[in-house]
Amino acid sequence: MDSADEEPELPREVDAEVATRGMDSDEDPKLLRKVEDLIQRLEGKGETITRLRDLGVICGGEAWSLTDSEWDVVMRGFRSSTILREIRFGGLSWSSDTEVESLCLQLGRILSTSTVKRLEIDDCPLTARCFLNLSSGLRGNSDSNLKYLGLKNAWGDLSAVKRVADMINSAPLLETLSLRHSRYDMDEETVGIVSQALIHSSSLKKITLDDGTWGAALLLKALAGDDRNRSIERLLLGMDTLGMERLGDCIRELITSNPSLKEVRMSELRISNPLKKIRLSDLRMHMAPGEVIRDNAIEIFSLSCAGC
Repeated sequence: MDSADEEPELPREVDAEVATRGMDSDEDPKLLRKVEDLIQRLEGKGETITRLRDLGVICGGEAWSLTDSEWDVVMRGFRSSTILREIRFGGLSWSSDTEVESLCLQLGRILSTSTVKRLEIDDCPLTARCFLNLSSGLRGNSDSNLKYLGLKNAWGDLSAVKRVADMINSAPLLETLSLRHSRYDMDEETVGIVSQALIHSSSLKKITLDDGTWGAALLLKALAGDDRNRSIERLLLGMDTLGMERLGDCIRELITSNPSLKEVRMSELRISNPLKKIRLSDLRMHMAPGEVIRDNAIEIFSLSCAGC
């Protein structure tokens, strides 16, 4: 590729005044100063930014409040940051899918080149293209630092749920995955796609789920059977919509068939006879004859209930 066609990158030390000089002169001076301040903080100057816990700090809750030139400067600052560790965004609104898909493409590039280890998306239903754009920055990039991916009510339709697998497949260092409060159930095909991504993620250590409508099926496909994931050690389950019988069947199967599990915690369950905690010996009494719980594998097994 000719050097003239390559996208210019800002150096690691970015002078905020130089970075913002190309912005239109009629842009909001107050917003311009905020952009300059953000660039400096991403460089480690003044009150540094290691965690961006709310993307609304930049855009006031609306993804289109920054102009194209402002977004370009801000995103380059993120990509060049050596101190940023965490990005969270949620509750954003936008006038078109194209705008948020463009934002996700920029975030994918940040995940590819920056020091960000944690990404959380809360109450921000994304399209399938959004997830493809996010994973594009990670795909085939061994330098990505992403270790935590948290998705809470983060997919806008069933096709987007399937693309969560692309995020998992594209993050070689991913250790923790949290899937919470989905408004869309996973059908059998989607469960199969996501479970395969979990099976092949050798870096994954911990999963958090709280949707019982598809959670049990996903766990059984990913963590039970001969082709199961062998790296996941911790399960945190908050399935208030999952019946005790169905949950019990799932957990019994996992405990008896998966020697990798070390910790299983369940919370917010609604059952008729709630218990604060269950010991392995208690669970052993309720298992079918011939089933054996491995004595030295599970280190922590606890259950708490709503209203307890």
